[in-house]
This record gives sequence, structure tokens and C-alpha cells, in this order.
Amino acid sequence: MGTGMSKIISGVYIGNIKDSKDIKTLTENQISHILAVHDNAKELIEDKIYLCIIVSDSPQQSLIPHFEESIDFIHKARNENGRVLIHCLAGISRSVTFTAAYIMTVTNFGWRESLNAIRGGRQCANPNFGFQRQLQEYEQTGLAEARLKLKEKYPNHDYEKDEQECQQLLKAYHHYLFHGDQCDGKNCSDHDFMVPQKNTISKNESDSVESDSTDIQ
Repeated sequence: MGTGMSKIISGVYIGNIKDSKDIKTLTENQISHILAVHDNAKELIEDKIYLCIIVSDSPQQSLIPHFEESIDFIHKARNENGRVLIHCLAGISRSVTFTAAYIMTVTNFGWRESLNAIRGGRQCANPNFGFQRQLQEYEQTGLAEARLKLKEKYPNHDYEKDEQECQQLLKAYHHYLFHGDQCDGKNCSDHDFMVPQKNTISKNESDSVESDSTDIQ
């Protein structure tokens, strides 16, 4: 399920259910907070700070009502020098959606850029089409206000650093998309930063995990 724990930006990691129980991996990555978003989300490890949100991986599942709480949880942890693992079952759909909503809120990225930036650090990232629609809706209806509220609440956060880290991830994703190999986002040519016309994440990357999906247009 998924590919193990992946660092996305400073203090933000995506993983699967196995990662959330792996004391060694959690310790190595200095994870202090866990955002669990799946059907049976619950606190498992005593010394971690949890936010548990019970949601299914159905395209009909409403996630937007949980965005504000989850974004504040992640941001508060980071501003207290914590590190957050965001996980579902496979680390492909639900956890990626919540992470994308967070990235949208702390950067100037739209939903598609945010999703592709995550793919720069986690190639298997692939929310179902219903969740992609909700990210699109969040961008169109609630994002501007959410950004303003977060910056008012955390005025000293380094939002420019978040933007730069996500730009590097996006560059790494485009390099992989065009060349089929990975780069760190720092040593890719300018050509790699072109916005692709179509996402090429394969269906095979999602087999036997959370709901298969291709990007909405």
C-alpha cells in the first residue's frame, strides 16, 4: 500500500497505515503529530498528538468541512517545531487530498499545482475524482478567506519558504513527467518546469489500494 512515508515540505509527511504504527520510522523522521484520515482513524501511540478524522475513500465523501480543522492542526504543529504525518490506508487518496488543501492554503498554488507538487515528493499520490472536485471547489469558494485567516493567526510563519519548497517539488514532478526519472527539483533544466497538458500517473500505481483516479479536467 503506497510507498512508505514521504517528506513533502518541511514538517509535513504523507504515509500509509503501516507507517503510522512503525515506531522506528516515526522516530527517525521525528514525527510529533499524526493526522489520521480513514474509516477507522484512532489514536494508537501515546506520545503522539493526534487529530483523527473518520472518512471513507468514496468520491461522495465530503472532506471540505474538515479542511479548516486539519489545516490548523498541521500549521500549529509546524509553528511549534513539530512534524506531522498525514496518513490514510494507502497514502494515496485521502491523505493526499488533505495535504493538497494545506499546501493550497500556505502557498499561492491552485489545486492542480498543489497536487502535482505532492507528486514531486510522492509519485503514487492520486486522489479519487470526487476529492479532486472538492479541491477545485475549495479553490473557488473558500481558499482566499482561509489563506487570510491563517496568515492573520500565524503572521510570523515563513510562507515564502513553503512556496519555494513547493516550487522545487513541482519542478521535480515535471522532470519525472517528461524524462521518466527523478530529480531533486534543484538540478532540473528550465524545460522541465513546463506545465504538462495531461497527467500521466498510471493506473497501475493505484491497483489494490484506494480508489483509482485520473485527474479531472
